[in-house]
Amino acid sequence: MTQSVFTVDLSGRKALVTGGSRGIGLSAAKFLVRAGCQVAIVYRRRQREARRACIELEALGGPGLAFRADVSDEREARRAIGQAVARLG
Repeated sequence: MTQSVFTVDLSGRKALVTGGSRGIGLSAAKFLVRAGCQVAIVYRRRQREARRACIELEALGGPGLAFRADVSDEREARRAIGQAVARLG
């Protein structure tokens, strides 16, 4: 794994990453956690992958929160955002 050349301080910030259980979304979530951000992820179907992602994010110091939602559905997207706000502040 390569080290990031970017130095970013996102301490005190919060983020919700869609598609955060794998691939680019998980990489983005890890980057944000390493930068000090509290991150929650949204997944659509793969609960097992989301759980693994949470474990990885917790190991980096993140809260390890995942919410199931299809963000192409506005109601589900709003619900996921509401859940993240309720948990992360």
